[in-house]
Amino acid sequence: MRKEFLFSGKGGQGSVFASIVLAEAALIEGLHVVQSQVYGAAARGEVTKAEVVISDSEILYPRIRKANFYVSFDYKALRNFINEFDMGGILIFDNTYKNIDKKNFEISKIYEYPFSKRSIEEFKSTQPTNMIALGFLAGISKIVKIESLIESLKIVGKERFFNTNETSLKIGYSLSREVKDD
Repeated sequence: MRKEFLFSGKGGQGSVFASIVLAEAALIEGLHVVQSQVYGAAARGEVTKAEVVISDSEILYPRIRKANFYVSFDYKALRNFINEFDMGGILIFDNTYKNIDKKNFEISKIYEYPFSKRSIEEFKSTQPTNMIALGFLAGISKIVKIESLIESLKIVGKERFFNTNETSLKIGYSLSREVKDD
């Protein structure tokens, strides 16, 4: 089993942190993992991406070929990296600010949800948006357990954000349980 995950957004949206939390959770579960990121000028709000490769055997090629799962927080970032995504895979998109014109994308499965809006409603901040989306991804992909993601936060996250991040993961995971598959 080899699964490839792509995260994208604007700098500051937490794509890289979400990928690190996912990678650490996979390590906790005894899987092989490679995590990488590209963000250049992202600190100034430009697009950023992060990749995670998870496998139950040694990873010989450490980059994604075509991601099975793509989580994007920004439409411009989505378009920038769409060629790195397997259109037969699953796209998870934060449509708080823009909906996807599905006619422009021949993607097997698209989940659109206003993760940022939900984050603002729950926490009065967009900061936990990435953890809500990561919890959703975990529920949809079933690649790692929610408990492993929470344990991962204790290792790679800041203690002062732990409770918010844990709650955010659980919200996203619950949302994934409410989704009806076609």
